[in-house]
Amino acid sequence: MTEQGGIPIKFGTDGWRAPIADEFTVANVRVCAQALCDLMIETGTASKGLMVAYDTRFGSEMFARQVSDVALGNGIAVKLTSAVTPTPTASFTVTRENAGAGVVITASHNPGKDNGFKVKSPAGGSADPEMITQIESRIPAIYADSSRIKSASASVQPTIIDHRDAYIEAIKAFVDVDAIKAAGVPIAIDSMYGAGAGYLSSILAGGVSPTTELHPEPNPAFPGMGQPEPIEQNLTDLISMQAAAGFDVSVATDGDADRVGLVDENGRYMSTLETFSVIIHHLLSRKQWVGPVVTTVTQSTMIERLCAHYGVQNPRTPVGFKYVGPLMLELDAIAGGEESGGFAYRGHVP
Repeated sequence: MTEQGGIPIKFGTDGWRAPIADEFTVANVRVCAQALCDLMIETGTASKGLMVAYDTRFGSEMFARQVSDVALGNGIAVKLTSAVTPTPTASFTVTRENAGAGVVITASHNPGKDNGFKVKSPAGGSADPEMITQIESRIPAIYADSSRIKSASASVQPTIIDHRDAYIEAIKAFVDVDAIKAAGVPIAIDSMYGAGAGYLSSILAGGVSPTTELHPEPNPAFPGMGQPEPIEQNLTDLISMQAAAGFDVSVATDGDADRVGLVDENGRYMSTLETFSVIIHHLLSRKQWVGPVVTTVTQSTMIERLCAHYGVQNPRTPVGFKYVGPLMLELDAIAGGEESGGFAYRGHVP
């Protein structure tokens, strides 16, 4: 257990994650929520409200409602998603709602025993290191005195929202979906029992590129895989289906659908490093986008070579989108990526 001063709450590369009912408890989630609310009040962002979302893990909706209760008790308006929501959709919704911050209850690709508390900045991306430090610095005093944690009266409730359709329309405006739909390319999708179920199939519906979805039903145990991370050892079912049915491409998303894994037409798993390199080649060569490409220090040197070839910068950051996203905004970068399979693009969500 990683602790700060005996407190079992420590934010990592993207949020705080811990075993459910051990460290990830209602009480500790409420501590985190109060720390965020205190920061929002002190920085003047509380008036914009808080957006709260959750994934398919055990207790996620309940934990999300605990966060909502604390925020409402602090006089902060809350918009709570009406159903399981992918983290990218939640990030998009923070910006669409012009919220002061966002919280997503998810442990991303961790094993099913874990849950987590991700904080989103007003820009929609992962909260930057300064924001996380400000939240963490407030936790000890709250942890020592639970009376500081506010609760809402029964008459005060969050506003329930559903931006699934709005997010899908934003994707269709950002990507040439019609070209994919018209290509006649059979596509397999593995949502790994997670929050991304139904999204890609809905985006590509109505064309002549048929989609087949694997593991679309929510299951917090994530059976048959060590954890819902779209890496080769967790995609044996998808790879077997690819080999048997001959899909042109297979796409997998992790537990909260902010990471992607690909299997090519030959049934070969493409590493996340290869995948991002293909994407960057597409943006620089075919789309002819111009601007820096931000990556973490563990990204492939293939990106460096591509950027050098096309004459664009490739600044590197420490691991974590809390570093990548802010630098993307600062440099107006065309894209950002990390080795884990999380990618972002100019004009969408950082």
